[in-house]
Amino acid sequence: MIDWRDSLDGFTPDRLTGFFVGWPNPPDPETHLRILRHSDAVVLAVDEATGQVAGFITAITDHVITAYIPHLEVLPDYQDQGIGRELVVRMVARLRDLYAIDCSPSSPPRGDWCSRRCSLSPSWRPTGGSTSVG
Repeated sequence: MIDWRDSLDGFTPDRLTGFFVGWPNPPDPETHLRILRHSDAVVLAVDEATGQVAGFITAITDHVITAYIPHLEVLPDYQDQGIGRELVVRMVARLRDLYAIDCSPSSPPRGDWCSRRCSLSPSWRPTGGSTSVG
């Protein structure tokens, strides 16, 4: 069972192992925790049985009109269970008052994941309309 969290209270680096799959020089768990702490918004998928973070999404925002989703990743053992999609849905709910959200995660499969799996264009408005990316 997955527990959804939007707070880092009580989280330690040992709960953040195995992420940044495919990166040539992945951040260590301590750096990963720093990334999460310095993000404007974060949603975590936590395996209730183990306490391990199974997936995460971060957003950086100006808190006025736009946000950018630089990180979205689900550990391989937890993929194909709808966790990534749910992370996006929960983050979009948190950012719903903004005009545009750019979903271009840095982890594979990168930016097209949001459009393929969540029916979102790479840069879109929470009200449902697309915006041009430039």
